[in-house]
Amino acid sequence: MDRQQSALQRLSSNSSANANLQNYLSLEQHPPEPNAVDLDFALAGELDLPKRKAIASVLAEQSMIVVPGPPGTGKTRFIAFLIHAFKQKHPNAKILLTAQTHVAVDNALEKTSEIAPGLRLLRIAADESDVSPKLQSYLLESQLKIWRNAVDAASDKWIRKLAETKNVDVEEVTLGCDLREYASLRDRITQVASEHQAAYDKRRELASMPLETRTAEEELSLVIAKTQRLRDEEVHLRSEYKGISNRIEASKYGSADFLNWNSTELNEMAEVLIGKSVSDEMVKKAIDLRAEWLAIFGTTSMFNAAICERADVVAGTCIGFAGLRDTEPVDYDLCIVDEASKATVLETLVPLVRGKQWVLVGDAKQLPPFREYFDDAGDVLLQHNISESSLSESLFPLLQKQLPAGCIHTLTNQYRMNQPIGELVSSCFYPGVLNAGERSPNIELFRIFNAAVAWFSTSTFDDRCERKSRTSWENSRERQVVIDQLIKINAAVKSQYTVLVISPYLAQVEALQDAVTASRDKLRNLRIECSTIDAVQGKEAKIVLYSLTRTRPTDFVDDEHRVNVALSRAEELLLIVGDENAYRQSKDCEHLQRVIQYIHRNQESCRVITQLFGQSL
Repeated sequence: MDRQQSALQRLSSNSSANANLQNYLSLEQHPPEPNAVDLDFALAGELDLPKRKAIASVLAEQSMIVVPGPPGTGKTRFIAFLIHAFKQKHPNAKILLTAQTHVAVDNALEKTSEIAPGLRLLRIAADESDVSPKLQSYLLESQLKIWRNAVDAASDKWIRKLAETKNVDVEEVTLGCDLREYASLRDRITQVASEHQAAYDKRRELASMPLETRTAEEELSLVIAKTQRLRDEEVHLRSEYKGISNRIEASKYGSADFLNWNSTELNEMAEVLIGKSVSDEMVKKAIDLRAEWLAIFGTTSMFNAAICERADVVAGTCIGFAGLRDTEPVDYDLCIVDEASKATVLETLVPLVRGKQWVLVGDAKQLPPFREYFDDAGDVLLQHNISESSLSESLFPLLQKQLPAGCIHTLTNQYRMNQPIGELVSSCFYPGVLNAGERSPNIELFRIFNAAVAWFSTSTFDDRCERKSRTSWENSRERQVVIDQLIKINAAVKSQYTVLVISPYLAQVEALQDAVTASRDKLRNLRIECSTIDAVQGKEAKIVLYSLTRTRPTDFVDDEHRVNVALSRAEELLLIVGDENAYRQSKDCEHLQRVIQYIHRNQESCRVITQLFGQSL
């Protein structure tokens, strides 16, 4: 909440990186539209016309654009090419890349690394396990290490050149400095380890006592903080100790025997090796200065702002990137917000106030923001006239409706889905907007059900109804139908295929995962992921099986955004499992009824499959 509060304060005080932001968001002033744009820029020939126009507008220095992108239109690819083109035009520019989820950030950053491999990329995340294994090398610690090694190599080269001009044996002086530092480090580790143990014992003692006063609670809090600080210091010192030990052993005049000497013996040997001439002292001071710098390099937050300034692209979630301490003064020439339609107003503001130019990418017809907890916002929101309901709203659809047409660049060409699936999604959710593409269905998969889209109706089964499972729902009949179709697909294919098995309900997803695990030996050709619909936005798979779970249609299941996401994940084969009669006859099921009607109208590539006594009709 502190990061969102800080963004609000910057916005309200007109201290955003671009002072016009407040006027643009309040719609009191519209971003100026460029008179003309040049569609010829780096790698422009590899993009379709809508993407080229959007990128050209950014390069023409239009301060804010909104890029609606229906499923499969290549939003991630657009972002990567935008970054490449912007850096080609502005080599010294700093770019902030954010999204509502780690998955979206990683997808965009990975694509950027492919399109523009020479850029310095920095990935910000509080927990490295949230970041794709492919991108671990871009995390803060890894990038600091790379930077430190570069500084180390450059300073070593300079010192060697200095020693050569002064006729000093740099190996002797360096070893002397290392021996002295080794003795000091060893003593310091002993001291810190003792302090750490004492603080830990005190923490255990306080934790075992009833904390009946505020003073006692504060004392425990301070001791916990001290324990953590000492632990971190000890870890850092031991890392330095290991590094200097390795250098002593590897030195031209070094030996592992030195590591067993006491501090007095080490310091005496250091005096002999370093020497006492003016030249010796000059080289020694340079080596000491280098050692001091490297000892603190990257160990404090003072380096965070510097490495952000050094990076071409800083990437993180809308809230997460701002968690890097002491980087508040760092602003960016271009701020990109992916999944902007899925981020709340406050989440979106956090990156926007740090950018001088903005590109918001998203799709208002996919899932909206999750509802935040109003109680967590405190009085800050009320001070800024922000209501409880606005916490679950997004800036994206508002800007899409209100900004001038020249600020809106819709991506219209779909590349993910084959033509039958693409036509279904286009007709039901993006009529007149989305070009479904011309890719023919995968023949191997099409032949299995004689369709690219099939609805497996459970209407004829007596056990078709769902049952309550804690606060969720599961449906054993649909689970069995899903497993039967997976086994059938596995037996019919010769290639490996990715599969998403999805449901609106977590209990059904868990039941499906258990069933998939139990049938693993019969599903060797399929790489299956089971997930809720809300967790798969931004993902795709060759095959999707969608279990509706409920036989009593609800607004939750029939939510337009949720149905759209569910149907648009499939590239080659889409199977829907549910009580088709119940959804077709319901008076409150507009969106799934539209899907059923489309399937019935397009029998050349779509089918409703009803089973009776285990046989398809």
